[in-house]
Amino acid sequence: MPIQCTAEDLRPPRLPPRPACDDESSSEEDAGSWDAELNEYSSGGWEEAARPPTPDESTFAAPPPPAAAGPRTHAVQARLATAECTVEDLGARGEIATGICFLDHMIDQLQSHGQLGVALRCRVGDGPWARPNEPLGAAADEAVHIVGACGEALGRALRRVALRARTRPPDVDIVRFFCPLDEAYAECCLCLFPPVRASVGADVALEPYGTHAAGPRGREFVGTFRTRHTPVFWRAVARGMGASVALARWRGDNAHHVLESAFKAFARCFRKGLDRLGAAAPAAPPGAPRTGARRRVTKETSIDVEVDLDAAYAAADDAAGAEAAWDGAAKTPAQLEATIRALPRVATGVDGLDRLLDAFAAAAAVKVKVHCRGDRHIDDHHSAEDVAISLGQCLHEAVGDKAGLRRMAFATRRAGACEVRAVLDLSNRPHVTSDLRFDEEFLGDAAPGPGEVGRALTSEMTAHALESLALEARCTLHLACVADDGLPGHTANLALAAFGAFGAALGEAVEVDPRRRGGVASSKGTLSA
Repeated sequence: MPIQCTAEDLRPPRLPPRPACDDESSSEEDAGSWDAELNEYSSGGWEEAARPPTPDESTFAAPPPPAAAGPRTHAVQARLATAECTVEDLGARGEIATGICFLDHMIDQLQSHGQLGVALRCRVGDGPWARPNEPLGAAADEAVHIVGACGEALGRALRRVALRARTRPPDVDIVRFFCPLDEAYAECCLCLFPPVRASVGADVALEPYGTHAAGPRGREFVGTFRTRHTPVFWRAVARGMGASVALARWRGDNAHHVLESAFKAFARCFRKGLDRLGAAAPAAPPGAPRTGARRRVTKETSIDVEVDLDAAYAAADDAAGAEAAWDGAAKTPAQLEATIRALPRVATGVDGLDRLLDAFAAAAAVKVKVHCRGDRHIDDHHSAEDVAISLGQCLHEAVGDKAGLRRMAFATRRAGACEVRAVLDLSNRPHVTSDLRFDEEFLGDAAPGPGEVGRALTSEMTAHALESLALEARCTLHLACVADDGLPGHTANLALAAFGAFGAALGEAVEVDPRRRGGVASSKGTLSA
């Protein structure tokens, strides 16, 4: 039975193509075995009453009666395995024991990133229930039933959470989330209440599972989890939820990262869907000031940088007043100048860099102040590099231990004919991947005139500033080109879109979510170690 998800509006706009197989006979044999496993799981008998039918538009003629209070255990019995699952929105962390330890770790992402309390256990036949962190050592025919039964039980429990969150007839709403993990990032599209049964199912495009194994599909196992069972699991989840799910791998060389980013993307997507049903909580004010400051003076540059994540963006500040010059503290030239005249918040002496950093701050909607006097008589290198390093360090200082923050976000921004997507994680694991094409010597193909050496930003320093800013902020950042006409001067718009998308994603990631009650959004429990 093929995986059911044919609704074109659910498919991501640029779903990566499935990898081609060089060995046609091997490809057909593998595809046949995968279909057999899907059919075998689907033909299993279910002891629980049939799953609720896929809702149609008539289901929502009036708001439904509220579901009974409290969590409920959903039991699913396949031919070779039985699974029981309970999910509670914002509930306490539960034990997950499927007998496949890697799958336990993946499902646990729903607790850390979906803010759900999940308890799930499984057994094979009439044997004992699996215990946390202990593999069952299941054979292949048993493993597919474990994966399927656990997926469907989890899906039914998630459906109950969604029904309880629903306070009105929902729109046919598709939610989307991109999740990065080091070199990998995956996308999830989710429709909790599809209008027709035909669109219920899962479309999974995560192959290859790593690039360091022979064959077009990558690794066969991650731990004791068979990667070919990934679509089995997600099809079972979608079937239990009565939902449409699409998962796509955009980047990734490490199988663990590819799978984990997909599970995290689904968890964040489900939370986003619940929020749209009426469960959203407004961003909360932070408990302590979130600021960072750097004063850096070398033979090459004199730099002052300030960041305040809770102060509003402004393009310029009023004059501080002459009395501020006599407060006893040492002053840089820029600080002394600011006491007598209004200064723009961003003034690096490199015109292109000023525009980009101002766009970054405006998109993030936070206070960013950068003043630099550098050796522009040489070129733009030291000014652009030192400013990006100092600003990144200030951002890292301002977010602190990241407790209570949303942590992950994505944003897309357009400038002229260029559009860029930024996918961000305040992970404390610095990594930057970009496919942006800065292929003109100077940004916007605008060479400096006589006496303007150092005022024009070069393309190579634009790319270097983006990278330095993200690495010093200790975040994971993926920049993806969505549109670029490649015409002369395109690099100016490309850079503006990139800095704007980066800033917008940062502004959302640093928001405080009161439901986290000061906890860190991580299955490790910390982002500091």
